Amino acid sequence: MGIKFDKHPGVKKAARAIPIVLTFMLALHVVFIYIYIGAVWGIEKHFSELPVAILDNDNGFRNASLGSQLAGALANVKSPYEPDKSMFVWKVLTPHSQSEASLLDDVDLGKYWLAVYIPENFTMNLVYGLRGLRPYKNNTVDLIYDEGRQYTTIATSRTMLKSALTSINNVVAEKILGGALGFQINTTVADLSAVVTPIQVLDINPHPVHGIGQSFATYMGFFVLWLSCMLVINGIKESTLHLERPGSTFWTPSFLSFLRLTIGFIMAALLALILTGIVAGFGMQYYYGFAICWLFVWLVALSFTSIIAGCLVLLGNGGTILATLLLYLQITTSGALYSNIIMPSFYHKVGLIFPMYHAVAGMRTICFGSANNLALNAGVLAIWAVVCTISMYFSMRYKTKQRLELALANAPTVVNNIASALGADP
Repeated sequence: MGIKFDKHPGVKKAARAIPIVLTFMLALHVVFIYIYIGAVWGIEKHFSELPVAILDNDNGFRNASLGSQLAGALANVKSPYEPDKSMFVWKVLTPHSQSEASLLDDVDLGKYWLAVYIPENFTMNLVYGLRGLRPYKNNTVDLIYDEGRQYTTIATSRTMLKSALTSINNVVAEKILGGALGFQINTTVADLSAVVTPIQVLDINPHPVHGIGQSFATYMGFFVLWLSCMLVINGIKESTLHLERPGSTFWTPSFLSFLRLTIGFIMAALLALILTGIVAGFGMQYYYGFAICWLFVWLVALSFTSIIAGCLVLLGNGGTILATLLLYLQITTSGALYSNIIMPSFYHKVGLIFPMYHAVAGMRTICFGSANNLALNAGVLAIWAVVCTISMYFSMRYKTKQRLELALANAPTVVNNIASALGADP
């Protein structure tokens, strides 16, 4: 008489669990969609929380300064989405209080998200252009920003600010044509650029991102890395189960746990090397070198694998569901979509706790040179990796020891069941 596995209690229990697991996974996706929409819904209203500096160093002309008028007009620009609020948190700096180079440093260090610099010869250039006294130089204001800090946030806020400058530009052009500025325009020699476009914008971007693909490479790379770590950890678990031999003096729980951790560390290094090479394929240059980038990504991979392995050790197969939920949560709180500053406070606070936020921020520093706190990012990742690895080791050793003891205790029962199923006497 053969063994009928379809009547085995374990098989029936697993079959009954399938609909429950599928329903739970569907619910996880619904939760992810809810979290994702909550992160980006009405995000444009929160741009009014970004600090933007205005520095007017214009020397003017005969006690008249177009620069001061422009600075005042900008500071009064309202948000197009909430008219009762300013477009940004305007920081109008004291005129001539600092140079453009120091303002650039402030933006580079993250003090301001954008900065508008009005140069010393701003009014003079316009006057000379209107009077035709010398060859006209484009009358520009400098718009300073750092794309490497957060590409989508910078791109959106830059578009909003340029739109405001365009509106002001049109008003100035109307006043020039109407003579309201009081300048004596020599219409025969005046440069048409000075009349039609009196204010032009010069972009200054110390850390450019060449396309949105480069920006999302630092984000999607870690998304794929997390999924890869899940596959690796499950693979290590399944491929080493046969080494759990009850009564063995060599394959002890301590040695098996150490072996699994070692394999995990080696695979994390390999995954980090692959990801670093793929990111380099997007044409990005590593400001700190390929080796530093690889070591940082390896640290990220170690923190990911230790967290995922911890979930599996503590919850068994249910740990995969928890790891998936953690991935969903980190996707929307890592500051990859938009800066956490303009997201609801929940996303900002939660994002600072988990490793993916620090992975994305640190990778932007390495790839683009933007001034995030790389030491802090690496420190948080190291804490995650060390704490989870230590706790995982002891949990893994305990679980392995528990399975081996249970196997030894159930050995006589298993032998009797097999003998009975085969029709032989135990």
